[in-house]
Amino acid sequence: MNRPSSERLFPPKALVFVPGVFVLFCLASLRETVPRFWSADNGIKWWQAQTISEKGPRGAELDYEESDIDPEGRYEPLRWKYGRYQDGKIRFSYPPFYAMLLSPLAAGDRFRNALWLSALFAAVLFLLIETLGRTIGVCYSRLSAGMAVCLTPIAVYALELNEHLLTLALGLGAWILVLRAGESSRWSFLAAGFLCGLAGWFRNEYLVFGASIAIALGFFKRRWNSLLVLVALVVTLAVGIGLEKVWTPPSSPPLRVI
Repeated sequence: MNRPSSERLFPPKALVFVPGVFVLFCLASLRETVPRFWSADNGIKWWQAQTISEKGPRGAELDYEESDIDPEGRYEPLRWKYGRYQDGKIRFSYPPFYAMLLSPLAAGDRFRNALWLSALFAAVLFLLIETLGRTIGVCYSRLSAGMAVCLTPIAVYALELNEHLLTLALGLGAWILVLRAGESSRWSFLAAGFLCGLAGWFRNEYLVFGASIAIALGFFKRRWNSLLVLVALVVTLAVGIGLEKVWTPPSSPPLRVI
């Protein structure tokens, strides 16, 4: 399964394309001066980021001004998918990590700059896809990476406020570590599990990267390495859940959305 190589992880010929990818998507987003979102949850996360920038993660609540005539919050605007109503306050359903990452930009309502963050993640993805291509022996890895970034939904996500590109980069980074690791590279497998667990901080479904790595290692009779990945993943995820409980006070029903 592993293809250890003395070749540089990120050769200069690949690195030179990264600024170009970043600038390309930055230029494509220049017209976006007013916040616009192609899905409701992305707009809610920008709202969450603005609230965190104003009140901090523990105080990221919205006042429900109609609570006197709707004490049970039956008509609160975020509803169950995006928020929870409790004691006259509306709490965001989403974990706070991505919103905290955005909050410095949300503080000045710098929406275009936030889109540049998505462009940065797209540029990182180009580099990771190119590296993955070289690792598994894909011909014309740079061309393939460019096509993957520009001709797939990655291009759409690069022009939108979302955490998909970040979590995808973490998952691909984990796979690259595993594929390039040698027999005794225990730290590579621990780091891969850490990256997969970190991806789960932002979007739960991206834990599939950790599961796929562990299953693949088990299939190739690398059960000890599979265990290292799972242990690092579980520990990282547990730390994330703990931080979420610290930064997001308990409520009923629970906030976390699976």
